[in-house]
Amino acid sequence: EVQISDGCRLERAWAACDQLKPMPAPMQLPSLADGGAIVITGGAGGIGLIVAQHLVSLGRTRLVLIGRTRLPAATGWSGLLSRELAPEIRVKVSAFAEMERAGSEVCYVTADVADESQLASALGIARQRFGSIGGLIHCAGTTSDSNLARKSWDSFRGVLAPKIAGSVLLDRLTRGDPLGFFILFSSV
Repeated sequence: EVQISDGCRLERAWAACDQLKPMPAPMQLPSLADGGAIVITGGAGGIGLIVAQHLVSLGRTRLVLIGRTRLPAATGWSGLLSRELAPEIRVKVSAFAEMERAGSEVCYVTADVADESQLASALGIARQRFGSIGGLIHCAGTTSDSNLARKSWDSFRGVLAPKIAGSVLLDRLTRGDPLGFFILFSSV
């Protein structure tokens, strides 16, 4: 990368580091002793589902996964596996069933995180089912693979909406919740 500013040429460069600093210990999520739920937006998508599975591997947890994909209503995810499901839906339902078999509670709510009324409703369902929201992990996003210079304004806005509007709405709509953490994922 090169920048010309006030007649000066500036270049980004890498420099050797004389001293290595130790990495901090892996982050430990706060205990959710009050039984609060962890809400994961984009919870049925690639990153969100991996995060949910990792949290389950750490021990039993209560998960509220929010996503735009419509899934069949379920009181137990394993029961849905005997039904005929589209392959992409079967993958999600199977993952949810596996998390339940590991001892976690999994609630899925269909909502667009960039839509305030849908998100408020989804968070209300989380509070109603589990009493409180103890942690929030924002993984929701959408892709529109193309060069930025060739992207239409509508396409650009559509890609940013879940990340930016979703982050702002999540912050505003959970201000009264006892959050132990609020983690934002970037897809850049």
